[in-house]
Amino acid sequence: MKILHPVDEASWLDVARACHGATFFHTPLWHRLTLTTWPTFRDATVGVLLPDGTRAVLPLVETARHVRGLFREMVSTFAGNYGGLIADRPLTDEKQRDIYREVLDSMRVGEAHVTGNPYAPGPAPEGAASVEDFTHVLRLDAGYDAVAAGFWKGCRTSTAKARRAGVTVREAGSVPDFRDYFALYEDSLARWGDQATSSHPWKLFENVAALREKHPANVRLWLADKDGRRVAGSLVFYWNRHAVYWHGAALAEAFQHSPTNLLLAEVIRDACDRGISVFDFNPSGGHFGVARFKESFGAVKLPVVRSSISRALYRGARAASRAVRG
Repeated sequence: MKILHPVDEASWLDVARACHGATFFHTPLWHRLTLTTWPTFRDATVGVLLPDGTRAVLPLVETARHVRGLFREMVSTFAGNYGGLIADRPLTDEKQRDIYREVLDSMRVGEAHVTGNPYAPGPAPEGAASVEDFTHVLRLDAGYDAVAAGFWKGCRTSTAKARRAGVTVREAGSVPDFRDYFALYEDSLARWGDQATSSHPWKLFENVAALREKHPANVRLWLADKDGRRVAGSLVFYWNRHAVYWHGAALAEAFQHSPTNLLLAEVIRDACDRGISVFDFNPSGGHFGVARFKESFGAVKLPVVRSSISRALYRGARAASRAVRG
C-alpha cells in the first residue's frame, strides 16, 4: 500500500462522497473547523492507495507531541466525533487492521483515540482498548408523517404547545444569528455548570458561520424564536444522506414553551423533505435525561465503539523522561 500525507482535499472529498457510511465528521470540512479553531493542533490525516486502486482516508488530528517530539498523540476525530477509516470501496477487517498498523508505525503514533463509525463498523487498531457508547438515530425513509407518528405522546403534546405559544422556527443566515445562538449556549453552560461535558469558544461558531457561507448544504444553524427573541437553537451537519444534530442550546426561561421540541420536529421535517435517510441525535455524553429526550422522538440506540491505543514503547519513553526530569 502507498501512504499519502498530506492528503489532497479534492481526493479526500471524493472518497467521502463515495463511502456510503461516511459522515460530516469524516470530511475535510469538519477537519478544517477543528484546525482553524485550535491552531495548536496539526493536520495528520493520511490517505492510502491500495494495489487494487482502492482509495482510503484516515482523518487524524495531532493534538500533542511527547518525549522530545518523537511520539505523537492523535485523535480521529476531534471532540469524540465519528472517525476511523473511510474508503471508496469496501475494506475487509483484515485490510483495515493492516492499514491501521502501517499508518501508526509510519506516523510514530504513541497514543491514538478513535471514535468508531456506527454506520460502517470496523475493527479497532490492534492492541487498542475499547469501550462501547451509543448514539440515537431516526430512520427517515418512510417520510415525515410516519416519523412523527412515532413521537411519544409527551413529545407531540410539547410540540403542539410550542406552536400555540407562538414559537417559530427558521434557518439562521448571518453572523449575528450565530452570535445570538452563542448567547444561548453561554446561558446553557451557566445552567449546566460542572455537568457540562464540553465548552467551546466563540471562535468555533464564528468559523462554522464562515463554513456555512461556502457550504450551505452541509452546515445549518436552526433557531427557534418567540416574540422576536431567540429561545433555542440547534447546529446540524449534513453529509451524503446523513444529518447529525451536533450541538444545541436553549434559554432556561423559555422551557415552559417547549421550543426545543418544535425546533427538532421542524429540523427532522426538513431532513425528510431533503431526502435524508438518517437523522442522528449524536451520543449523549452519559446524560440519562438527554438520552431520554432523544428517545421521545422515537430515536433508537446505535452502538458507537471508542478505542484507545497507547504503545508500550511510548509509555516506557514517557516514564523514562519523567524520571530524568525528576
